[in-house]
Amino acid sequence: MVLEAPFPPDIRVEKEIRALETQGHAVTLLCAHKENQPTEDCYGKTRIVRFHHQGVRDVVTKKLDVLYHWITSRNRAWEIAMGQFVEKNHVQALHVHDLPLVPTGLKVAREYRIPLVFDMHEIYPVMIRDKIDLRTDTRKRINTKAHSMLFSPRWWDRVEQRSVQQADQIIVVVEESRDRLLRMGISGDKISVVLNAEDIDRFLSLPEQVEVASKYQNNFLIGYVGGVDNANRGLDNLVRAVPLLLQQIPNLHLLVVGDGGLRPAIEKLVLDLNMKNAVTFAGWVPFEEVAAYIKALDVAVIPHIINEHTNHTIPHKLFQYIALGKLVVSSDIVPIRRILQDTNAGIIVSEWSPQGFADAIVQAHALLLSGKHDPEKQVEVLRNNYGFQAVAEPLLKLYEGLEKSQTGK
Repeated sequence: MVLEAPFPPDIRVEKEIRALETQGHAVTLLCAHKENQPTEDCYGKTRIVRFHHQGVRDVVTKKLDVLYHWITSRNRAWEIAMGQFVEKNHVQALHVHDLPLVPTGLKVAREYRIPLVFDMHEIYPVMIRDKIDLRTDTRKRINTKAHSMLFSPRWWDRVEQRSVQQADQIIVVVEESRDRLLRMGISGDKISVVLNAEDIDRFLSLPEQVEVASKYQNNFLIGYVGGVDNANRGLDNLVRAVPLLLQQIPNLHLLVVGDGGLRPAIEKLVLDLNMKNAVTFAGWVPFEEVAAYIKALDVAVIPHIINEHTNHTIPHKLFQYIALGKLVVSSDIVPIRRILQDTNAGIIVSEWSPQGFADAIVQAHALLLSGKHDPEKQVEVLRNNYGFQAVAEPLLKLYEGLEKSQTGK
């Protein structure tokens, strides 16, 4: 496997590693090096090799590297590291996470005559387009203007088109993303849907390392768990709903669990609305503590903006919320709506606005008071339809097919 980011953590990569290891596959991961991490390490049975990119101090060489990347779509430093990684570890299949390193991986895979699996976590060109186009006080342009012009969404569109055509197998996180690839003319035979589903038993068995619920025992606690790093999260909309909610649910409190570059702007919004006493920012917490925060919630909220990007991906937290029996209030995002309807675990916001979220949360409050919410039933449906097998089965089937094609059996 190849991951451009440091590891751990990465929930999706961790799940896939566990799934592959259960069937005896040997996994070695090449990832970015992070300060204070060893160059080589182990994650369970998986060997971790960390690539420490020193960077280029010479301005001319750096500009040539950028030009090389722009022309070829390949990263020169990663190309060298990936080739050495494949040769030294006798890699039989190159599994590359996310679009940026796929062209580089394709070059290396063809050189060593091994298949490449493109693990498409998200629609990368659309994500880039959103980061550039959505400009408010809580949204920032990526990098510099020159960088944005060179590596524009249109450039990423071309990179994605070539990558999905040339990859031997493609993994997507949700059916809607598969349907998009089919419309692009990609054969369904090389597309596998590996959901961001939760390993339910493992998640529920995590020991509670922190006490959260007692702090909010007198509150009707709504919460968001996830990054505070992206305008697509829609947190400003949720925060603006709080004053409206307090008019109908006076003991309501919003708990935000997570961190990121947008947190200062969201905190300022809370102060501007004079809602400091009604909103708490817990910051980043270790994965082992996430369950305790979710368990403390009365209602879990997914306030994401509705756009092409969010309509073709699925957050890990949705499955964690449902697994812990929480009633979910969510934006009307296609895959989330489908899964909430299937599990009967939530309420879809009819209008993406502060008032829309306020109305949906008031509805959730009334549903909980009525006793008609059935958390045990939603967990049962989740286990049957979206459990760890939703990760393991399609992934193992994919690699079984690759193994047969390589051995000719």
